Amino acid sequence: VKPELEDLANHGAMTGWFVKRTGLLLLLLCAQAYALNQSFCPAWKLLSPVQAKCPLFRNGTSNLEAIIEQELAGQELATRAIRKALAKMFREYDEAVLNVGVKEMVMAFPYSLDIMLTNPIAQKTVGDIGTKPLFMHFSGPTGVGKSLCTDIIARAMFSGVNAEHRRCGHLYIMLTEFAAATDRDFPEIQKKLNATIVSQLHHCPRSLLVFDEIQNIPEDLLDALLEIFYGRNSIVASQAVLIMVSDLGHNKLAPGMTRPEATQAIQAAAEKSFLRVNKHVLLDNIVPFLPLAREDLQQVAELELRKLQRSLAKEYLGLWNGKLTWKKQVTEWIAGSCMTDGTYAADGGRGVRTYINHHVFALAEQELLSECAKESGLSYNNVDLRLHASGGPLIAFIDTVVGHDEF
Repeated sequence: VKPELEDLANHGAMTGWFVKRTGLLLLLLCAQAYALNQSFCPAWKLLSPVQAKCPLFRNGTSNLEAIIEQELAGQELATRAIRKALAKMFREYDEAVLNVGVKEMVMAFPYSLDIMLTNPIAQKTVGDIGTKPLFMHFSGPTGVGKSLCTDIIARAMFSGVNAEHRRCGHLYIMLTEFAAATDRDFPEIQKKLNATIVSQLHHCPRSLLVFDEIQNIPEDLLDALLEIFYGRNSIVASQAVLIMVSDLGHNKLAPGMTRPEATQAIQAAAEKSFLRVNKHVLLDNIVPFLPLAREDLQQVAELELRKLQRSLAKEYLGLWNGKLTWKKQVTEWIAGSCMTDGTYAADGGRGVRTYINHHVFALAEQELLSECAKESGLSYNNVDLRLHASGGPLIAFIDTVVGHDEF
């Protein structure tokens, strides 16, 4: 009996050791799986040797709200759709990696999560959530925030820029360079685009791919581009975000439209513009950007004046430590003027930005140059923007600080 008891005890000890090691392995595995945003990227390390860790945020929606609040005026319909789509995509991706992918990760242990995610077996498991990217079609008139919104999404997904001053997972292609392409050029262009996209997704499977001005390229070329993602031999891009930007239906959109109304107008324009193209892709997830109302342009003016304040503070660092000040009437006047002035009206919010960056900047700098020339030391006086007594135009003057508590 005694030898049998000893064997049983030894078996129990071995079982306990195995359970402990298995538990430790799973804890380490969970810790690695949770730290997806710390995954290693050879492309990032090559371009930025100081920072070997990938700048990808695990959840691209975590700080999207804050950036939109600070930089984008209006567009509640668009931002609501974008937040919902991104949240769903990242939730599904995390579930696939943390739940379905555990078996392949255990097989790859003790390699790091980076090697697991580049392992073909692990990639196949993560790819079980689908092979197609999250697709969004941004459509609306010029100067309403479409391009700005793609940049905001990139900054929400990736925490910094690499040595090329580019966000490693952000690929932006302006398609107007292919506007004059002929049928003979299409195969070569498709090959070039395919190679660029495959290379980008190889380095960063969760890339943001943006193709701007799709309405300006030939229909067959757009078909060739969509074929890369949705054709018979399409690439696997299930972890990526694909955004196509156009102005289709812009003349049918109006402030205050509901999303179904705006979507219907854009769909009708797309069907007229692209007769043979894979229309169902372009119509699947339309994100309408409506024309900016007067109050939206006023908000744009407020945001741009804040940027101008920061720019002036940086430019006159060591000479001027005052503020650029204004009242509500100033932003109201700027919005109204840009809506009625043909130079700026057609460009919407971009027109307001242009007006402030040129005209308002010149007014403020003229006062600052005079102020810094006559002050012997650092000036704390403010540059105040006001309307002329007659109600216009806009003027700037030095507002002298009287007491120390005023700055």
